[in-house]
Amino acid sequence: MRTLALLTLALGLGLAAQPALAQTKAGTDKAFCSEGAEEKKGPECRYDTMAQCEAAIKGKSTAKCMPNPKMATKKK
Repeated sequence: MRTLALLTLALGLGLAAQPALAQTKAGTDKAFCSEGAEEKKGPECRYDTMAQCEAAIKGKSTAKCMPNPKMATKKK
């Protein structure tokens, strides 16, 4: 009985985490992106303004900021 309760709790916590993960991913589709600041491929689009992006990459010589390319294709 105890094992069933723990299994149910673990499953519930796992399902509860799903919306939080979706929100994090959705939050990375903002108007401005940085590229080259991290060791990841592709731009990180998590900034509402160019100023926020530039502040985030300050001191990273290989990084640059740009408008989100996905936003440009949505307008067409």
